[in-house]
Amino acid sequence: ASLIYFINNRLALSGFRNIPIGVDPNLQRVEPNLVILSSITSTRPQYDLYNKNVEFFYVPDKSPSMSVAAPVTAFSSIGDMLFIHTTDGLVIETIQSAVEFAGIAQSAPEGSQYGVLKQEHVTEGRNMVYFYNPSMGIIRTAGSTATVVSGPIDSLMQRLTDEDNSLAHLCITEDVLRFWRSTSPQRISGGVNH
Repeated sequence: ASLIYFINNRLALSGFRNIPIGVDPNLQRVEPNLVILSSITSTRPQYDLYNKNVEFFYVPDKSPSMSVAAPVTAFSSIGDMLFIHTTDGLVIETIQSAVEFAGIAQSAPEGSQYGVLKQEHVTEGRNMVYFYNPSMGIIRTAGSTATVVSGPIDSLMQRLTDEDNSLAHLCITEDVLRFWRSTSPQRISGGVNH
């Protein structure tokens, strides 16, 4: 897995490039929209135990053979809600802290077509999730609706190239949402109070 995220005493794994099929280690396939959760026994979390036959789901919640799904690119959360970001959308999964793997329900918030390219395009703060979509800008959501909040720096963002977008990061420091490109000598930086 290339993505690992902690929520409610579980680890969520995704970004699988090759995952074994059955018992033959030579039989593998790419599973870009698979999420597997670590197990919890009756006494404690088991971060080294994954039951990919039971404690897993796909994003969207359809068989991969039934849909063409975009790969999972990032995770974030608010409370029991796991936000699963893909290249073309956003899905929310409720992950309860109970021992049993049950009660899973996916939903797509309004504006669910907003995707992100990578984990660094997502940050959390003040019961909000902020994420960067190269075509729409910086978006804020608490789960039901999404709002574009990058108005003050839209003129800077419109000048970004594909390379700039791939090197961009989003973070919150000192109650200011910051968007920056980390390795450019011409650093494009802007902040929006949230």
